[in-house]
Amino acid sequence: MYTSTPKRSIALLSLITITGGAIGMGTMMAPSVQREGNAKHVAEMQALETKPFDLTLIDTLSDWTHDKQLDASAIEGKVVLLGLVDSASPQSMLTLSTLARYERQDGEDGLVVLAVHPELGWETISEKVNEGRVRVQVAKDNGNAFAEALKSDDTPDLYLIDRAGQLRYADFESRSLKRAVGQLLRETPEEAIENAALQAQGIEVAAEEKAPAAAPELPTVTSADYEAANWPEHNTGKLSAKNMQGKPLPVALGNEEWLSDKKPTEGKVLVLDFWATWCGPCRAASPKLEEIQREYEGKVEVLAIGGSSDDEGAHKKYVIANKKAYSNLYDRRDHINNALQVRGIPHTVVMSSDGVIRWQGNPLNRDFKKIVEQVINADPLASAQALGAADPSTSGAKTPGSIPAEAYAKANWPEQNKGKLYATNNQGKKLPVPLGREEWISDERETEGKVVMLDFWATWCPPCREFSPIADRLQKKYEGKLQILAISGQRDPESDVRSYIAKHPVSYAHLYDDNQRVYKSLKVSGIPHVVIMSTDGVIRWQGFPLDPSFEQTLDQIIASDPMFN
Repeated sequence: MYTSTPKRSIALLSLITITGGAIGMGTMMAPSVQREGNAKHVAEMQALETKPFDLTLIDTLSDWTHDKQLDASAIEGKVVLLGLVDSASPQSMLTLSTLARYERQDGEDGLVVLAVHPELGWETISEKVNEGRVRVQVAKDNGNAFAEALKSDDTPDLYLIDRAGQLRYADFESRSLKRAVGQLLRETPEEAIENAALQAQGIEVAAEEKAPAAAPELPTVTSADYEAANWPEHNTGKLSAKNMQGKPLPVALGNEEWLSDKKPTEGKVLVLDFWATWCGPCRAASPKLEEIQREYEGKVEVLAIGGSSDDEGAHKKYVIANKKAYSNLYDRRDHINNALQVRGIPHTVVMSSDGVIRWQGNPLNRDFKKIVEQVINADPLASAQALGAADPSTSGAKTPGSIPAEAYAKANWPEQNKGKLYATNNQGKKLPVPLGREEWISDERETEGKVVMLDFWATWCPPCREFSPIADRLQKKYEGKLQILAISGQRDPESDVRSYIAKHPVSYAHLYDDNQRVYKSLKVSGIPHVVIMSTDGVIRWQGFPLDPSFEQTLDQIIASDPMFN
């Protein structure tokens, strides 16, 4: 646990960073679980927190929908996730789906999930349970006694009880759910008591992370593989550091303090970014670095390294307030900076997975992203690490990485759509931009090893709505082989989309593309428009989904895909 040593010395701050020196490990950020409501309501919720939960409140509930009424013995030593919902609220219906997902994924780790519904509208929620549209335990709140005791202000509201039976988080935001649940599941009852005591003082302490699963064994590569790779040309311009291109990093990483969750770097391309908070060009380069991290997640790790040119406290405060997709480290003694003789920032170093610097220079260079892409594409291990694929010769399981490209090239794909497309024709190519930045409105779904259909739609589009039941049927027909992702965002407010899909639940998944990044990359000018990708990520067909031959085309793609043969 991270609480044993620093109890007496930690400053009483609402959010803190526990340093590695205090606990003998790398830095962990405080959870920053965000509460809902105005300042007055947040204060009321925090007054409820860190105290034993009144179990007699559960006795006031009735009409348990799954015949497994909870009692003290059923939740002893467990983490309990409570959701106060109302069937009249579209957002509540989405919350019920989220609760069911957490019960599926974390039930075996000790998570108990319960939804509580008011008397008003109980018949409606009961019907949804009977129809199979609500897959989590629901109980009736008689006289709203349960909600009033928890000072619920508006549904849906989320509450979490820890393994020691204490109400730890009251009416917190759903975006904090993953962090909050993960933290409490990692605590023992004893640790929960210790951390609740600190939380009562205004300190939220991050529980120790589970040890990560062992990384898959990477394919064997030789120095000759690296020598033969198509690396970018060295930067021959003026460098604000010692020229180390073609050589290993002069000193090994490892003595830096991680200011974000530590990530594995083995088998990946590394981008070291030397920067400071007071450096305008450094901040200007940040969006480009974040774009690279998101776009090539699993193949690259961007490590932003700060040092003594920045006040340590101010630097850490800035990093906490401006979280990025990439990682932040603090090199207190500037040992890497000094070894590279960095004289001007921003300065970046791009290293292949064998630790050799393939390029270095200013990240604001107009070709910087292309250079990083070239290093990633040339690296013998980066792609394999991203797929998490073991050596196919040692495994009988099929993964996209274990199927040779020739198998996809020889497959009997349908003819490409030669009709009028209301988008750029990308048939035979991969998506211009990878998915990953869109917001999941429904439960997240696994797409690896499946045919993926992107359905570009909007709530105001009648043909889109006409296609929806067809897509729902196809998702059920090919469950396990197909994943349909309906992507909205084209002149459709997110609140309207959420409300619509809550009223029209389907078996496929919904994403929201707030910036229309994917729309724009394909230049979609008319909807509905679908893109069907085989398991290697190549678009095999795109066009209008209400075409009479559409389902036959999808059947052929699934039947031809090497993953399923």
